[in-house]
Amino acid sequence: MLSVLLVIATTKFLTTFLSEADYGQLALYNITATLPSTFFFGPVGQGILRFYPIAKEKQQLGAFHRAYNTLHSYGAKAALAAGFFAALTCWFTGNLNWAIASVLIAVASIVYSRNTYRYGLQNAARKRTLALGLETGERVLQQVLAVALLWFLTGNPLIVLAGYLVASVLFSFVNGYYYPKSFPEIFTPTHPHTHTPTHPHTHTPTHPHPHTHTPTPTPTPTLSYTSDILKYSWPFILFGVFFWIQNASERWTLEFLCDTETVGRYAVLNQIGFQSLNLLFGSISYFVPHPVQPGGQPAGTAGSLSMQTGSTDNIFWS
Repeated sequence: MLSVLLVIATTKFLTTFLSEADYGQLALYNITATLPSTFFFGPVGQGILRFYPIAKEKQQLGAFHRAYNTLHSYGAKAALAAGFFAALTCWFTGNLNWAIASVLIAVASIVYSRNTYRYGLQNAARKRTLALGLETGERVLQQVLAVALLWFLTGNPLIVLAGYLVASVLFSFVNGYYYPKSFPEIFTPTHPHTHTPTHPHTHTPTHPHPHTHTPTPTPTPTLSYTSDILKYSWPFILFGVFFWIQNASERWTLEFLCDTETVGRYAVLNQIGFQSLNLLFGSISYFVPHPVQPGGQPAGTAGSLSMQTGSTDNIFWS
């Protein structure tokens, strides 16, 4: 609820420093910034949280960690390639603002999605206070930096995107300290071969009894987490296509049929109405019991990475 109240307050500050046209331009930047998370990072985040309890139960968190980092690196390369391609296209067509925005959006999406993957996993690992504190802190710093940069530097809406990016980068370093402590089984080297001292007078038979059978433990097969996460995530990608079109069509239709000032006025009304509903349902959720899935992940609550990708991106990227 704190983040919702913060966004409502920030909307007032942003509209103080930005004109209707500039705020409309920011709204177009923000809805475009949801593209990477809606089409890749968000759906993959759902798969990551789905397979975390399985990897933990099978004691394969190392393989799981490498798999989801590999998937994130694929998405990061694709986002950067798309961002720079869009930037070059806009540059050659004379639209410098959108060229800069394309690069900022690509880089911010990469950093922010990595942060939120980690917050979601820390929450699933029952480090809920830490995850909530880091995630809320990042949101607060994003809004504070955006307003501060507008106040002290320039009224260009691009500076708001830069503020979001700087805040995410700073919290990436902050959580770089806490994340290894949350999962010591991944980052602490293990020593499977330990030397057991033998008493000098103890006789160890070289030939065991013929009827004695020592069973050999069967290693647990390592799942192909990379492909499994992708298989689980692709339906969310299909849903994301329709979700993004529904949300983006309103603003872009107003941009083409009316003007950017109209987009700005619509974005403010939509933001206040959407956040008011978030505040209402967030308050109700405190009085509703939530079932818990294996691994300690609440079913359909903040334990899901949908807060990161679907609803959370709408909170301060729309």
